[in-house]
Amino acid sequence: MPQNLQRSRRLPTHAALLPGSPVLAAAVGTLDSPRASFLIPAPAEPGGYLRVTCLDAPDDAPHHVTAIIVLSPCRDLDDLTRRELEVLGLLIAGYHNTEAAQRLTVTPRTIATHIEHILIKLDAGSRALAAVRAQRRGLYIPPALLAQPSSA
Repeated sequence: MPQNLQRSRRLPTHAALLPGSPVLAAAVGTLDSPRASFLIPAPAEPGGYLRVTCLDAPDDAPHHVTAIIVLSPCRDLDDLTRRELEVLGLLIAGYHNTEAAQRLTVTPRTIATHIEHILIKLDAGSRALAAVRAQRRGLYIPPALLAQPSSA
């Protein structure tokens, strides 16, 4: 994992981009593709979310720059709810319904219901197609940004 991501000194700092931020860690985790994006909840923003887009640094960038991370407003969510965005993140990460249910502390049937709604909203015939469409459009919240379930 690259440790040398730096923020510009000319731009205002957003808390999501501070060293040690889980958002920054999730962004670094997407660097295996040339361009990746995902969502973070941002209640103060119009639409309630920010899109985090991670771009490979150009070849002529200084050696210490490994990526460019851009925060932008996100308004088009295809009517997906926050929980559905979380479920999509788990689907993209390869979770099965039972694992997703444990992670979100709900029942597997609740996950199945969320997936049914997701399939309709993304016009997808399968959960795999829904995951691909969501990942390509950055319509998910990565599992690393979800609250950890409390242990009983």
